[in-house]
Amino acid sequence: MKPSRPIKHSHRGHPSHEDYRTLVAESLKSPVEALEKLTKLESLPGVREKARRYHDDVYPLGKALREIFDEAVQAIEASSAGVRDMKLSRAASFLKVWYPDRGTVAEAARQLGMTRSYVSSKIRRNAIDTVVDQFFKIVGDLSGEK
Repeated sequence: MKPSRPIKHSHRGHPSHEDYRTLVAESLKSPVEALEKLTKLESLPGVREKARRYHDDVYPLGKALREIFDEAVQAIEASSAGVRDMKLSRAASFLKVWYPDRGTVAEAARQLGMTRSYVSSKIRRNAIDTVVDQFFKIVGDLSGEK
């Protein structure tokens, strides 16, 4: 899976943090087989650590990434329970439809009782950004910090 825009490299030739964020955001709903090809993400400490657990599997990186994505979404859904944060609540509601069953934005919009264009431009973007933030909390960044 290629990112939708070319990856710009930082001064040392490594992709920038924003490039990693884009790669994660574009890969959330990808099948395990496609996730296996995202070797750039393997340089993240938490990804590398989880992939080691699946070393005997056909798709160790793909399974590790899927597990981390699932964990990030579950953390968002759990943190939205009982909180009066409309943005977080809508993100969690969107993810319940869009993420696990590979639902569409239109299906999520119907569930939320909103227009598809509003859900696509506001809620989807916020939900994905929130998942990406949670992903990096789980795996750490390139400096090894979690």
